[in-house]
Amino acid sequence: MSRTTFVDILKIPEMTHHKIHMRRVLVSAVLSLCLVSINAIEAQPVVEKRVAIIGSGAGGSSAAYWLSRAFPSSGDIKISSTVFEALDRVGGRSITIPIMDDPANGVAELGASIFVEVNWNMMNATKKFGLELKKLGSVDSRFGLWNGKEFIFQETGNSWWDTAKGLFRYGIAPFRVRNLVLSATDRLAYAYDHSFFPAFTNLKTLTSFLNFGEETSRTARHYLITDSHVKASYIEQIVQSATRVNYGQNIDRIHALGALVSMAANGAKSVKGGNWQIFQKFIEESGAKLRLETRVVGIKKLVDKKTGTTVYEVESEGGEKEMFDAVIVAAPVHNANINFNNVPSSAASALLDNPPAFETIHVTFVAGQRDPSYFGVDNLETLPNMVVTTADTTHFPGGQYPFTTFAEHHFHNDSKESIVKIFSNKEISDSLLDSLFVSRSWTFRHAWQAYPTLIPILDAEYEKMAAKNRIEAAKQSSLSISTLRDIFTNFLREWGVLPQKKVEVKEVTEEVPTKVGPFALKWPPIVLDEEHEGEGDGGVFYVNAFENWISTMETETISSKNIVRLLHKQWCPKCEPFGDGWTEQANEQPSDAVEKKNEL
Repeated sequence: MSRTTFVDILKIPEMTHHKIHMRRVLVSAVLSLCLVSINAIEAQPVVEKRVAIIGSGAGGSSAAYWLSRAFPSSGDIKISSTVFEALDRVGGRSITIPIMDDPANGVAELGASIFVEVNWNMMNATKKFGLELKKLGSVDSRFGLWNGKEFIFQETGNSWWDTAKGLFRYGIAPFRVRNLVLSATDRLAYAYDHSFFPAFTNLKTLTSFLNFGEETSRTARHYLITDSHVKASYIEQIVQSATRVNYGQNIDRIHALGALVSMAANGAKSVKGGNWQIFQKFIEESGAKLRLETRVVGIKKLVDKKTGTTVYEVESEGGEKEMFDAVIVAAPVHNANINFNNVPSSAASALLDNPPAFETIHVTFVAGQRDPSYFGVDNLETLPNMVVTTADTTHFPGGQYPFTTFAEHHFHNDSKESIVKIFSNKEISDSLLDSLFVSRSWTFRHAWQAYPTLIPILDAEYEKMAAKNRIEAAKQSSLSISTLRDIFTNFLREWGVLPQKKVEVKEVTEEVPTKVGPFALKWPPIVLDEEHEGEGDGGVFYVNAFENWISTMETETISSKNIVRLLHKQWCPKCEPFGDGWTEQANEQPSDAVEKKNEL
């Protein structure tokens, strides 16, 4: 008997109504099975990934936002993020307090206070989230550098006259430093060009890619005075004032990149009502779960017995345990007090055993009437409202400066009092405050570890290369211009009127010290459980590693975006690259970053 095919069934002419009905049912069933098979082939299973984010400051909140942009809900990979925050608020080190304990008087930034126009992520966030910007403080700033005896330099408020004074005192040193700052900010602009800038797995790669080896392996003094031949008085007085204001560190300790970033704070801005609102919006827009007052105490690396994949058990203080596919640590490890079980690589173990040092800053707010006699000034009209102490403590009582900065931020019209913010490396006593103010009605004190000590990282390989480059440059040119007088002198030397200046050239030795003075040996790791160095193939990431490179709110958002790009590469290697995080299309670029790249 011959076999009846599916086509033959459709062709049989003579059938009863019952048989016809049965044939129709059979055909319908077969077609349904075919459609199910086709759909099974075409449909791609949705992969679910869970990410734990520890910390809700600039790094943690932006990480949640970047994850939602890198893995949209319409994609094949569904991300579920949970932000764990030990405090009862979002913002990390960005926190505000009500002035004079009354919200009606406005708020003052206690911690992370400012960002600038070149901070593309922070500026973009304020525009996207509809947040209002304001300049820092409500009074015009007049800077004064005080050595305990007198003001060795101070501004008048007249920009033309202050510029003329600066040129007379420092020559062209301000322009030379400005060029170095522009060079640094231009190179930093590459971090926004995702089509050119690769996701990096360690800070050594980042430093090399952006050519910041010399700036990060030199103290500010060495780089700016010894290597760049900028007039010492300008570096010691003006640049050092900037490093003391922004990072509480002197030029003999802070690396040169930290000093250059400190000098790039022109046009400082903050969000009206507090910068923390940016980070609140990041989390809200991301759709992440926010768990306030939930301290993470442990992270354990495990293998899922069913799938054979690596998972991470995150334990909170109450004993609750949850499983995640990746963990992003966005809080300084020395403060987080997390037990890493079966997680750290050798590099990460070194970080956890000896975490980078942080600077303890004492912040004091006072509402009162300033006493100009403390500074040897007759009246408030001539007293600078932004006083910075010198690093030279010769004229200070006991050889210690009483504070780092003394800045008038607001003037309270109703009480006729100034709102003054004071930074110091120890608590300001009541007796000192009584000397600084004729009267005061409100005092608020707070101490915290605000930022890491930005010490240079001594890279032996780069040190040899940089030494050779400096010697070659010295052989080719003897010009060392730091003042207008030097320009004229060197002009006469070039034309033979004066003898050429002799340049001492030292030979490069093969031995490079492994540690010198305030230098560290390695950058903190970004991937804490990386199995193959440089591959980024782990699942526990450390946002705050970036802080030892440079510590700002903006760079924390750059660091978190870099980590999300590493996860995107891991989980979706065949997908379109994750873009800048703001534009809709992956191939769109931030116009500012592209412009900087083209200029370079």
